[in-house]
Amino acid sequence: LSSIQAGADVRMVSGEDNAITYNRPTTTSSSSSTINRTNRGEGRQLFAGLFSQLRLTPLQKLETTLSARYDYWTNTNGLAELVKYTNGAPGTAFGGTVANSHRASFNPTVSARFDVGLGLRPSVTRYRERSGGGRGRSM
Repeated sequence: LSSIQAGADVRMVSGEDNAITYNRPTTTSSSSSTINRTNRGEGRQLFAGLFSQLRLTPLQKLETTLSARYDYWTNTNGLAELVKYTNGAPGTAFGGTVANSHRASFNPTVSARFDVGLGLRPSVTRYRERSGGGRGRSM
């Protein structure tokens, strides 16, 4: 056994955005512009992960690594709303609340590296492709 590592990470992000879009002024005075639409959005995201790694050296020149990562993320309290205006008067709001969602991912990895000498250490790794992209071979 060469080493054991483990850990966790958590991140929460929340945001809000309010925007007003105006029509082009009908005169050179900006006071002649009227509201075209308003947009409002908000939401919260939580990201949490656990990871561990076990490094073994069964032979002096062979190093193997077993690792795993579990990720969980959720989107909550979402809102996406648009209100169109006609002649300066607000119309019906479009959009509204966004459904909460969540997702989880388990990503194991196995690798081996052999020291053949002369500074050469070829390795082989097998892992599951993470959600959201990346390259690799599925386990």
